Amino acid sequence: MNIEDVLSPEGSDGSLPFEINDDGIGEFSSRLKRADGVDIPVDIRVVSIDEGEKLIYMAIIWEKSDPMNSKEEPEENSDLNRAAFMTSHDPIMVSNLKDGKIIDVNDAFIPISGWTREEVIGRTTMDIDLWCRIDDRKAYVKELERMGKVRHFQTYLKDRNGDEHPVSLSASIVTVGNERYIVTICRDLRDTWELSRLKNLAFQTLEKDDSMILWIDMEGKVYYVNETVTGYLGYTKKELSRMYLWDIYPTYSKSKLINFLKEVKEKGSTSVETVMKRPDGRTFPAEVYLNHLELDGEEIIFAFVRDISERRRMENLLAKSRMFERGLIDSTLDSLLLINREGVILTCNAVAAERLGRTVEQLIGMNLYAILPDDVARRRREWIEYVFSTGENIQKEDSRDDILFNTHFYAIKNMDDEVEYVSIFAKDITDLRKKEEQARMEKERAELYLDLLLHDIGNIHQGIISGIQLASMVREEADTLGKVLSSMENLAKRSISLTSNILLLSRLNREDIIPKVRDLNIVIDRCLERVRTDFMKKEPTIEIRKPSEMLFVQADEHLEMVFHILMDNALRYQKKDPFLELELDRKDGCVYIHIRDRGPGIDEKQLDVIRGEQPLKKEATRRGLGLILARTLVERYGGDMDASLITDNGRIIGTDVSVILKSAEGMQQGHDVDLPSAA
Repeated sequence: MNIEDVLSPEGSDGSLPFEINDDGIGEFSSRLKRADGVDIPVDIRVVSIDEGEKLIYMAIIWEKSDPMNSKEEPEENSDLNRAAFMTSHDPIMVSNLKDGKIIDVNDAFIPISGWTREEVIGRTTMDIDLWCRIDDRKAYVKELERMGKVRHFQTYLKDRNGDEHPVSLSASIVTVGNERYIVTICRDLRDTWELSRLKNLAFQTLEKDDSMILWIDMEGKVYYVNETVTGYLGYTKKELSRMYLWDIYPTYSKSKLINFLKEVKEKGSTSVETVMKRPDGRTFPAEVYLNHLELDGEEIIFAFVRDISERRRMENLLAKSRMFERGLIDSTLDSLLLINREGVILTCNAVAAERLGRTVEQLIGMNLYAILPDDVARRRREWIEYVFSTGENIQKEDSRDDILFNTHFYAIKNMDDEVEYVSIFAKDITDLRKKEEQARMEKERAELYLDLLLHDIGNIHQGIISGIQLASMVREEADTLGKVLSSMENLAKRSISLTSNILLLSRLNREDIIPKVRDLNIVIDRCLERVRTDFMKKEPTIEIRKPSEMLFVQADEHLEMVFHILMDNALRYQKKDPFLELELDRKDGCVYIHIRDRGPGIDEKQLDVIRGEQPLKKEATRRGLGLILARTLVERYGGDMDASLITDNGRIIGTDVSVILKSAEGMQQGHDVDLPSAA
C-alpha cells in the first residue's frame, strides 16, 4: 500500500506533510482511514534512517483521543506499527535510553543475533555480550549522546555463539511521552564486505602479479596496466593510458597490430614471443598470452606478459652446456651411445663412431642392431629390451672382432618413471683380461709353492711326531721324559694346524664360498669324536643337548673346522676335570650352537676376535689365529658369533661361545631370514 491509501486526502497531497529536523525526526497530524472507511484523527512521528542507497522512514502513530504517553494504544494503530516494525529486512532494536534495556526487536534481529525476542527483552546489549569491541561501543554511545543520532557506524557484533559479524548501525533518539528511546537499525555487511574483499583481492592480485598485465581495447589503446608493467617499462600509468600497443611493441606496425587483435578475437586466445620497448629505447624479449573478453557489450583484450630475458639467457647457457657435455662425451676412452626403444641411435661419441667404422653424424639416426654382426646384435637387443622392460641397470661382457667389451646398460627414465632411453657404455677390457689371466696363473703358482711348503713342513713335523711317539712307548722307565715328549707332540700338532690355518685364510680371501646343505648333527658328532681322541688322556666330561629333529645349515666343507677349533680351545686350557657343554637349538629360522667350558676364561682381546671387533693383523697369532679363522668362516656362511664370560659371585668360572647360522630349511623354502644377535 501507499501512504495515500491510509491517509485522508487532506492529509496527503503527494508531498511530505512534515519537515525533518536535524535529528532526523518529523511530526504532523492527519487522519487515518480505517478499512471500514472511518477516519481517525491521529498524530504521527516519523524517524528518518539514511541507509546510503535508500532513505527509510519509520512512523509511530497515536490516536488523538489518547495522550502520547498513554500505555494503551488503539488496536488498529498497534497492528499497523507492529507490521511496519516486524517486516523490515534489516534488524531493528528499540531500547530505553535511560537504562539501556531492550524494549523490542523485530524478526530480522533473531537470525543474525541467535537470540529469541523473549530472551533479549528487558536485558541490555552488555547483558547479552553483543559488542565485540568495547571501544567501538563507547564511540557509538558518545556520538549518539552528542548528535542524538548515529549514521552508518561500522563495527562488529557477536551472535549468541560468539561468532563476529560486520554490521553498519544507524540509530536515532526518539521521545514518546516522557520516555526517550533509541531506535537502532542494523545492516548485515557480511555479503557486502565479502564482495568488497573479493573485489579488492582480485584487484590486488592483478596489481601485484609478477606478470605484466594489460587490458587493451580492439583499437589497440591501453585500457589498464598493473604495477608490474610500470616497473618493467618505466612509464607511469598515466603515460601508458594515453598510449597504443604500437608505442611499446616496436616490431609491430599499427595495421599489423589491429589485424593481430582481430585474430585474437577469432581464436579466443593465443600467445606470441615479441620485443617490448622502454622509454629510453632499450628493448627486452617478452612472451605474451592474449585472451579476448566481452563484458556488457565491451570488448577487451586481456594480455599477460612475461619478460623472458632470463629464459633466453638460460637457453644460451644450456646450449653452451651441451657443447661442454659433447666435449666430455668425446673425451672418454669408452664407447658411449644413447638409443630409444626401437634401437635408434640418438647420440654417440667419437670413440663409438670409430669402433663402428662411421662418423658421429652418420651414426645418429641409424639403428644400432642393423650395423652390428648378427650374433652381437641379437645379444645386445636381448639385454637392451630387458632394461626397457624392467628398468634395471645391467652389466655384461661380450666380444666383437676379437675385442672383449665390458658393457653397462643404464635405464634413463622420464617424469612418469618410465624407461624412455638406454645409455650404453662399452669399455675395451681385452688388455685387462690378459693381465688378470696372468695374475691368476701367478696366484696358482704361489699357492702351489705354499702347498709344497706345507707338505714339506708337514713331513718334517710328522717325522718328529713319529719319533716322539716311539720314545713315549718306554715312558714307564722315564715318566718325566714321557711328559716332555707328550708336550712336544702337542706343540708339533699345533704347528701343523697353524700352518694349515694360514693357508686356508689366504685362500678364503680369494675364493668364493660354494655352500651346500650340511647336517649339523653329523658335523658336531665328527668334531666330538676328534676332540675325544685328542684329549683322551684328560678324559673330559662332555654333555650335549639338542632337539630331536635334524638340523641343517648352508656351509662348505670347512664348517667342521669351526667347531673343532672352538671345542679344542674350550678343553685345552682346563687343568683338571675338563668339562665341555654343547647346546643346540633352532628358532626363528636360525640354528643356535652354544659351547661352554669351566676354564679360566679368555681375555678381552680374544673376546673381540670372536665378536669380529679385532681385525686380522700380523700379531693375529697372539690373539688366537684359530678364533680368527672360525670367525671368518662363520661370516662367510652368513652367520654371527659372540662370547661371554661365565661368572659366579664375580669369579670367572668359564666361557660361553655362541654361533648362530641360518637354517637351511628356511632357505630351501624361500624364506628371507633376518639374523638376530648371537647373544
